[in-house]
Amino acid sequence: MNQEITSLFRVVRITISEATGALVVIVMLAVSFAFEKADASYLQSEEGEETADESSIQAALEYIRNGEIDQGAFILQRLAGQGNAESLYHMGELFRLGIGREKADGVAVMYFRLASTLGHKRASLSLANMLFFEGDSSEKTIAEALSVWQTLALEGDIESMYMLGMIYWNGEAGIGQDPVRGYGLVWRAAQAGYTDAVQNELTMRSLLNAEARDAAMKYGNSLDVAGFSDEPLALDLVVAEAEPDQAAEAGASDADTDGSEASGQETEATDGAELAQDDPVQDGETEKAVEVPLVKPDDWGSVWRLEVGFAMSEVEVRRLQSMINQTQQASVGKLFSDIQPSVTRPGLFRLIYGPLRGMHQAVNTCVSLKRAGHDCSARAPE
Repeated sequence: MNQEITSLFRVVRITISEATGALVVIVMLAVSFAFEKADASYLQSEEGEETADESSIQAALEYIRNGEIDQGAFILQRLAGQGNAESLYHMGELFRLGIGREKADGVAVMYFRLASTLGHKRASLSLANMLFFEGDSSEKTIAEALSVWQTLALEGDIESMYMLGMIYWNGEAGIGQDPVRGYGLVWRAAQAGYTDAVQNELTMRSLLNAEARDAAMKYGNSLDVAGFSDEPLALDLVVAEAEPDQAAEAGASDADTDGSEASGQETEATDGAELAQDDPVQDGETEKAVEVPLVKPDDWGSVWRLEVGFAMSEVEVRRLQSMINQTQQASVGKLFSDIQPSVTRPGLFRLIYGPLRGMHQAVNTCVSLKRAGHDCSARAPE
């Protein structure tokens, strides 16, 4: 505890009170007052102080578990006022969950941010998760969340590696798809035994060629040196290899006798929107399999699909669906669309398009939608 921390709390109190109102003013005034009146014994011995703080925190949590929330919160708030990162984290949890008080995400984020500044890892993870999944989706908010995860990942945190890996792989929140970087991060987390990474790494591996996998693993192993970049990593290794069904279709197109029809099919395939040909198999096209008619899946998680736009109200999603169906026929005209509840944001909805043949078509279609100004993420079968 020192004058720098005192100044930090005073500055935050003034800034946050102007932005979020009376509730935060009361909280921060209490914190500041508690700090200024803290018992001098906490300042005499750093080692003794840490031991006393840990005991006090455990006592506070026990009060809360037993239903004596005010008593527990009082102890946590007093320690938080002295700059104790663990207490700041737990105060953030109280406001995030609405324990003994009204749920207040803005106040929770404030506490997590302060604890993160003091080096508290769990608070940093909670801060990034709240900003990314429950924030206002602004560029500034997303950038802060990514920065927190990237800092932790460079320090060796496997959860942050996994979260970033999935974001880069899917191209979420306006971030361009970066599958090689994404797989490298998930692979690194899987090597360290992170359960979700172990499960997803197998699916990702099957969708990349050997060169792309090697480049990804090399990146994962040298993450602390390579760091992060806005430029996709070795994207040419991903787009260079066509899927087998796409290669077969290209060969069949060469054999078509109707030149204009073949030309039209090639153009649609380039746009990433052609899923099934309506024409019957022509004589001599023995290598071309009969396409299965496009069917709307009962389980969207079983197919490649696109999530377009952010999580929004049902009215807003239907408006987006109508606009895309009218203006992006070349990209989504042969796809089904559906409105599904958001998994990460209860009460909100996501717009789904699909099914698609595989990663290459999903990426190409997403690129077309992004060029038209729509946020898009390609999702692999689960």
